Amino acid sequence: MRYDKLGRSLFNLSVLLVPTYFLWSASGYGPQAKMVPLLIGLVVFLLQAWVTIEDLIPERIRVFRSRSRHKPNQNNADTEGPTPFGREITQAGVMSGWMLFFFVAISLLGFLLGIMIFVLLFLVISGKSSWRFALVTSAGLTTLTWVTFVRWMKFKLFQGLLFGSFVSPL
Repeated sequence: MRYDKLGRSLFNLSVLLVPTYFLWSASGYGPQAKMVPLLIGLVVFLLQAWVTIEDLIPERIRVFRSRSRHKPNQNNADTEGPTPFGREITQAGVMSGWMLFFFVAISLLGFLLGIMIFVLLFLVISGKSSWRFALVTSAGLTTLTWVTFVRWMKFKLFQGLLFGSFVSPL
């Protein structure tokens, strides 16, 4: 196993510990308090488990293959552009910037509006989706968030510093 694949696999396994801890810690909470860690922890655990298993399975037997335009065995040293490590660092920086924007948007605009603006911009800019698809997706995700947390679980979501809430969700 190459060092980059080993490092990626170890990273994915360590990230899998976070939702595992959420699920484990929820067992000590009361019935109402354990709903959020269970709901979020289970979804994140399943998604991260999928990523981890896909990373550990040899590529020749994977069920879901990447639809990347670049084939993995096309490592030509004469090509222009950054090295694979440089591209990964750049991609990690871009994703970290998006995560920072997400937390700032939630802090300033609140959960519902912050999620809608974030998903809309992320899909249009990073995902290169159409505005129509991005609007429908962000509105649907915001509606799902509202139904799940406000309507079904009776939570009062953070409204944002710009709309009068003074206690930050962070």
